[in-house]
Parts: sequence; C-alpha cells; structure tokens
Amino acid sequence: MGVVDDAEQPGFITTTLDKLLRWGRSRSMWPVNAGIACCSLEMMTTGAARYDFDRFGIMFRSSPRQADVMIVPGPITKKMAPIVQRVYNQMAEPRWVIAMGSCAISGGTFVDSYNVLPGAETILPVDIYIPGCPPRPEALLYGCLQLKKLISETSTIGSSRKPMYVPPVLPEEWPLELLGEYDALEAGAVWVQPERDSPPVTPLGDAESAPEDEL
Repeated sequence: MGVVDDAEQPGFITTTLDKLLRWGRSRSMWPVNAGIACCSLEMMTTGAARYDFDRFGIMFRSSPRQADVMIVPGPITKKMAPIVQRVYNQMAEPRWVIAMGSCAISGGTFVDSYNVLPGAETILPVDIYIPGCPPRPEALLYGCLQLKKLISETSTIGSSRKPMYVPPVLPEEWPLELLGEYDALEAGAVWVQPERDSPPVTPLGDAESAPEDEL
C-alpha cells in the first residue's frame, strides 16, 4: 500500500492497485466500538440480528488500531474531546468519520451549552452526516452505504489527501496533572507526579474510639 500512498502521479500499476484497495476497503468497514451517548443504542441495534451490520462486511472492533471508521453517536463534551481525538489518531489509516444524530452534527439540544461542542466537525474531519434525534437503524445503514460509495470512489493517489492526524486541543481550565498525562504541557513547564500517601485505615472494632473527623 505504500506504493499507492506515496505515488504522486497515476500509473498502470498504481491505479490498478488503488482500485483493488478501494474495492476491499469499501466492503470491509470496521467501525470502532465507542458509544458516546444515546445514539449508541441505535448503533448497537443496527449491529444486532434484525438489521445485521455483518452482512455488509461492517464489524465493530474493540481496538481502535483494528478499526478504520469512527461513528460519533451523540454530543461531544469539551472534557471528552481529547479522548475522542486520541481514539481517532490511534485508528488505522485511511480512516473515516460518521456524525450520527443532530448532536454530533451541530450540538443538537445542547448547542447552547457551555461544555458541549457544536458538532464533531470542530475536532474531526467528518465524511458522512446522518440527521435525526436519534436516527433510526435504517438511516445508519444508509449512511454506511453512502460511505461505502465514497470510499470506492475516492482515490488515495496524489497529495490531495485530507490530513490524517488531528492534534488534540485541551482547554485552559484542565489541571496540570491531566496536561502532563496527555503530553500537552507548555514549553518549559515541568510536571512532577505527586506522591500519594494512603489515608489512615481505622479498624472496624476501633470505630468508637476513632476521632470525629475520621468517622
């Protein structure tokens, strides 16, 4: 696949191999098993026996490193945004994103909230939008079929590919310990992991003689 990904000009070998890769990728979409909010119930229903995602070659994967499609089933809060970006960056390339539901598209009923992003496209490159609150399983199936068509028609040859890596942007109000965990400290800042002492344990038999602040 490196021959196709690194090719700048189409050729007989690269175009033929590119068609084969597009055919295989469009018929074996593996979404990452990540449910964010209430639309994940409809997503799970689509994968159950009645609608049967597997008949389209769509199988959920628990590990993002084995998935190439992210379905965003609900609103993304500012606290959850860097986690979603981390999962996206861990997915296999090329990868695609489906915004499922009005909350994932524009924030939905939480659009005026202080802690909800106005759509998944503010942090992720969304390819397919599925409106509804929540969308029915038939709508998700239709959206996946449209993504299948998009994958089969999109060539990976040349330098016009969309950016793959999305660096996480953390809010300023995040604590220093969490910034150190995400390797997002400012230049010159040093984070030292604090030593955590275990709290004193009071035996059950000495509960009557224990200080009032320990009860």
